[in-house]
Amino acid sequence: MQISAKHALKLAIGAAALVGAAQANAFTAFQTSGPQSDELIIKGRVAYEYDWNKSGKNHDDHDDAGSRTAIKYTHHFNEDFAVLGTTEWGYNPFFRHGSDNRRNKLDYFKRLQFAGVSYKGIGTLTYGKQASVYSMVTDATDQYWVFGAAADGKTGFKHLVGADRPDNSLKYQNAFGDVTVGLMFGGNDHDYDDDGSRLTRRHFDQAAVNWQVAPDVTIGTAYNHAAMKDDASDENFNVEQYVVGATWTPGNWTLGVLAGQYHNELAGNYTSARGYETFTQYAFKDLVSFGDVSLYGGLNRLEDRNSPARSSSYIVGTALKTHKGFGANDHFIVALEHVFNDNKNTSGHDLDAEGKNLDQTSLLVRYNY
Repeated sequence: MQISAKHALKLAIGAAALVGAAQANAFTAFQTSGPQSDELIIKGRVAYEYDWNKSGKNHDDHDDAGSRTAIKYTHHFNEDFAVLGTTEWGYNPFFRHGSDNRRNKLDYFKRLQFAGVSYKGIGTLTYGKQASVYSMVTDATDQYWVFGAAADGKTGFKHLVGADRPDNSLKYQNAFGDVTVGLMFGGNDHDYDDDGSRLTRRHFDQAAVNWQVAPDVTIGTAYNHAAMKDDASDENFNVEQYVVGATWTPGNWTLGVLAGQYHNELAGNYTSARGYETFTQYAFKDLVSFGDVSLYGGLNRLEDRNSPARSSSYIVGTALKTHKGFGANDHFIVALEHVFNDNKNTSGHDLDAEGKNLDQTSLLVRYNY
């Protein structure tokens, strides 16, 4: 892995931009106290990524890595009852995508926008574009800084089928002791594939449950169903996703596992598929004076049940996460990850044997404000 002078300059520019962003502070823009109170919070992140052999295309590249800004407002009528709203927009500080509005390929786009009510003991009800309750369980292994989350059903048209940040959705969530329950329903929506063909969601419904068995152990399960339509063929079909997951955080360790069963998985065009994900991390607390250093790795594998085809990868990485001297919310993150691909085609042949080296190394620099 060699870095040319041109690519080194790109790295330096990206890092300098993030250092400049670090001077900004997350803040409470407005707050009142008393029986009735208001709070307005502005927060977000600036993130830069440099990739070697990006997407197996035998060239290096750099781009935004999920930069965003959010505004959150809450009005408390009393200690129990509140109304709330959030808007969050993603943006690309490198202006790479222009105005291609398919699949969120924009220099700025809406990530979240929802409002609702919350009553202590009864729960929270929100409507809009928001995180799915399905994510309550898939977060068990969605802990990598760059790669991962490739076999949890949250790929392809994840927003359209309801698996991740669906629009036009109604969500209920509440905790009953150690058990957290989430229910969600979404109405009509549509999106376009890269070839311009349109897919329509007629509706989706999902449910999730997490049980905190012990202070450091959580297990959960989630189900998502989406009634879809291919507008080009006028064909109706269903997408079904079922996952179980668990996390364990003993001491400096973090361990997560996830297994899923998927019907009409859109990302891999699999009629029936199984997915497996793992995440294992050990954090060296205060290894340096201003932060923690972690080593981590795991597996992502999505398998076609009707052929030997699979999308499979092994991930290893190391990350520095600061916690002193960078503001109350920390957090500068520098992560280096490498993904070893083990993909197979429908004949069971290794894609690397076809001359496609799909391994990739990525450097992430991120500041949360």
